[in-house]
Amino acid sequence: MATTPAPTRADWVDARLRTEILAGRLAPGERLVVADLAARYGVSPTPLREALRRLSAEGFVEWPPQRGARVASATKRDAEDLYELRLALEPVALGQSIRIGRDDPTYSDAVRAAFDDFRGATAEVGAVLEAHRTFHAVLMSRCPNRPMLTAIDRYAQQSMRFQMLATAGRAGPRDLDAEHRSLAAAALEGRDEDGVRILTDHLAGSLTELRAGPH
Repeated sequence: MATTPAPTRADWVDARLRTEILAGRLAPGERLVVADLAARYGVSPTPLREALRRLSAEGFVEWPPQRGARVASATKRDAEDLYELRLALEPVALGQSIRIGRDDPTYSDAVRAAFDDFRGATAEVGAVLEAHRTFHAVLMSRCPNRPMLTAIDRYAQQSMRFQMLATAGRAGPRDLDAEHRSLAAAALEGRDEDGVRILTDHLAGSLTELRAGPH
């Protein structure tokens, strides 16, 4: 049986930085000075730089060549651009995935497991958002367009900060548990058109909340 590799120092630093960015303790645009962060976390600069490179690749950090790293911006325009892409791609991928996975018990098993893991996630915010991202990825996993799925996963990673902002600024009643249950049920029951509609409304609802927020 394959074993999970032990986390490295860079993994640990990545998790700490990611959580601080998601929680807003490191604000959009804030400088990320390697020497200061290394002292703060009690690590050498090497794992710190590796973690910053990972977060830069995922859109959490901006680190242009020959310049210092900063927490990536998180404006309403950034959110609108990102969700415009998600709304264009994810419903297409989900519809294809449900149709292909309709008679595949391994798809149903994977959806149930990912949904249960997401519902049971009670750790720090980064772990909860990662479980949310995984649930959505599993729903779309049978889509045959692999480049599309790669792009979707990148946008889902970048959306994590905006999901936190939407949650913090939620002004009206919205039952996210019910939305996710409905998504899971549509996938498990092979209802592709319902799944596409539910996902479109789900993403559009998050964008509406972000537009209504103070940032």
